[in-house]
Amino acid sequence: MAEERVTNPIPRLSATMMVVREANGPHGFEVMAIKRSQNLRVLPGFMVFPGGVLDQMDVFSAKSLQNGQVRTPHLFAIEEAEFKGEVLPQNVLYLSLVAAGARELLEEAGIYMANSRQGEHLAKIRASLLQGQGSEWIELITKESSWYPLHYVGRRVTPQQVKHRFDTHFFIVQVPRDTEATPSPDEVETVFWSSPEALLDGFQKDEFHMAPPTVDALLTLGHHYSLVDLMTKAQMPEQVNDEERINRFLSQLNAN
Repeated sequence: MAEERVTNPIPRLSATMMVVREANGPHGFEVMAIKRSQNLRVLPGFMVFPGGVLDQMDVFSAKSLQNGQVRTPHLFAIEEAEFKGEVLPQNVLYLSLVAAGARELLEEAGIYMANSRQGEHLAKIRASLLQGQGSEWIELITKESSWYPLHYVGRRVTPQQVKHRFDTHFFIVQVPRDTEATPSPDEVETVFWSSPEALLDGFQKDEFHMAPPTVDALLTLGHHYSLVDLMTKAQMPEQVNDEERINRFLSQLNAN
């Protein structure tokens, strides 16, 4: 049994973006995964999807977004949540998580999840975000009216045994076939475009580490064999905290 750690009692709200694009193969799509830098405090060297914790600028963006552009799905069942002393109602919470995921996706992978290509202006906004400045980003995202297809698939909460705890919400974003990532060198070691099976096979062979939620998300993707099916029906199963999986994960963390 792995040694139990001191825990943060309140998991931090966060968003994870699973980016998919059309590809040849049995599924008709591939997903982008990133290997995190070994220098990071959380999940160093792990294979993950882009994402991160909710920030105040994401809540501000959500309150300014046109609600008709991004609708709260029925699967998103949280009625409200507290964030930095403020109670966020369901629609604001959902939009805040979408905004957080969009921001993290741009910061980590250089991908903007909307049809309006911004060129050099977007590169400038990304550089500002990486320096902790978000005013231009907020202006951009709150005026956006042409998002890529987005599908909410579920939620995972980090078990009590893990030191850094998150209440993570998973989204699928469908991007054009020619989309490429430009990873942030401070956060991302490598970017992979692959089938769900190939990534799961690498995990099973211990070629890289994955947290249990990432494995669950890949298993969910692997159940679908077209982009249309994936973007309309994908749903993560109810969370089950398996002690064996958790202990394997903790041992991988200790190995790093």
